Amino acid sequence: MKAMQSLTPAPVEKSALLRACKESGLLRIFFTVTAGAGIGAFAWGRSESIDSLAILLALPGLWRLLKSRSEAFTLMLAYYLAGARDLSNDVSVFFGNAAPQGTGMVMWIGASILLSLPFALFWSVKPTQRAFGFLLAVLVCIPPPLGIIGWLNPLTVAGVIFPGAGWVGLAMTLILFVALASCNRALLMPLVTAAVISNGFATSSAARTPENWQGFDTSFEGLASGGMDRASQYLSAMQRTEWLNNVIADMPSGVTLVLPETILGRYDGVVKMLLGEADAILRAKGSRVLVGAELPLATGQYKNSVLVLGATQDDGQVASQGIPVPAGMWKPWAEDGAKADFLARENTIIVDGRRIGASICYEQLLAYSLLRLMVDKPEIITAVSNVWWAKSGSIPKIQSQSVHAFATLFSVPVVAARNF
Repeated sequence: MKAMQSLTPAPVEKSALLRACKESGLLRIFFTVTAGAGIGAFAWGRSESIDSLAILLALPGLWRLLKSRSEAFTLMLAYYLAGARDLSNDVSVFFGNAAPQGTGMVMWIGASILLSLPFALFWSVKPTQRAFGFLLAVLVCIPPPLGIIGWLNPLTVAGVIFPGAGWVGLAMTLILFVALASCNRALLMPLVTAAVISNGFATSSAARTPENWQGFDTSFEGLASGGMDRASQYLSAMQRTEWLNNVIADMPSGVTLVLPETILGRYDGVVKMLLGEADAILRAKGSRVLVGAELPLATGQYKNSVLVLGATQDDGQVASQGIPVPAGMWKPWAEDGAKADFLARENTIIVDGRRIGASICYEQLLAYSLLRLMVDKPEIITAVSNVWWAKSGSIPKIQSQSVHAFATLFSVPVVAARNF
């Protein structure tokens, strides 16, 4: 009998490798990275639809399962890296030979680390504090200084969940984050009901763009900003100005046309002379053109702006960008470059009796810039950009998702114009 027992095979145990992975936490790290990256890649940049942003609600849902600060950091780092996956290559194209090799990679990884740090900082062992920690981390990533690179903010999902609800919808989204992060069913049920009602009303009361407002995309290859390669840009600016004069001549009456960022280039005496009677022609038609231009300042800097051609006495003439691209356009260490105004006091102007909020290129990625714009209660958002350097990547799609998500939240129509 003892001999037979000795021949009986021992129970099959789990592999030593699997045990080692569990004990070291490698499996948790693997699933945390996979989940964060999957959410970032699915939500952002696959298309211009904002519907995919709904998956961002999985972040607070996963947050309550995390067991350490390192897991919290890992989840969000994977999310930001995957969401901004094309940043490294696109930034390299944007800077060209003006920056050292690897600049794009450094900015991609560096920005993702900085945006992930608040989530590690506010994570807590205590479930309730952990839930509010997610909310605090989201909020810290909105205003400057982190808000200067505050793209892919999870709060953008508010436009999908509570369309048309404005600031109330924003607040309800923050409460929803806490409810999901703490699995608080008492909070979840009324919030889900509010989301259903909000989406039901939004279907029948979606913001509509006025018929006489039109956005026009262009394809001027290599259109540089900030005076880069100024000699060749002067020649191309002259050609673009001639093209614009022809567009103005053919425009019908009573139309407002929105053109992309930087079309006029440096708006100096030469460009003003080339435009000739454009203002007078447009005023005679009762039409206007909103066009990107760089307004030189006496300090050597410039304002990256949208210029209103054909403006009447009651119209504003210039709307300027609040946060230009850090390092590429805004250079706080140098005397040149684009001027920044973090309070964005020149983003909004009156055009044709309507309050117009200008969202210029880089600002379209930032939750802070878009929320700051909404404080001015715009009736139309003009989203203009010069993205030829990123036309094969996901950045233009992410810009569109971000702008339209916040515009949907506040029921503001968007008129977009991009140079690809």
